[in-house]
Amino acid sequence: MEGLERLVRKRPEALSQGEMRTLDLTGYWKFTLHATADEIEVDEYEPGHDDTEWGRMRVPGNWGEEKMIASGQFRLGQGIYRKAISVPAEWAGQDLTLEFGAIDEYDWAYFNGTLIGHTGSETPECWAAPRRYRVPAEAVRFGERGEPDRPARA
Repeated sequence: MEGLERLVRKRPEALSQGEMRTLDLTGYWKFTLHATADEIEVDEYEPGHDDTEWGRMRVPGNWGEEKMIASGQFRLGQGIYRKAISVPAEWAGQDLTLEFGAIDEYDWAYFNGTLIGHTGSETPECWAAPRRYRVPAEAVRFGERGEPDRPARA
């Protein structure tokens, strides 16, 4: 995942000016890698999934090249990122926007187990396209810890 990694809410009184409040989601996320989509457990996208055995990956970053600098080799497979965050209670009732930079190549984005977006082969040059997904207010636990999940396929 490269580029912007943030959760955005426009303040209702500032919608006309485009003013936004953001939560920075950069840093370390939980991460696991599967060789194929068949290896992904059904509940890995759900809040509360046991991810204690997962590793950590810095975001933004590129797991396909992690620890393989100048090797000419790349890891391939299905990577899943998870991060628990707290969305301020004062943002309650507002839809949010989850923004990420480009992902090589497909992705499915979940927030608290709710699929909020997907970019795939239907998007020209999908590997270079920044992601921007609407997070419905109903999927957010305002004032509590929630989990935006970031399944990515390469």
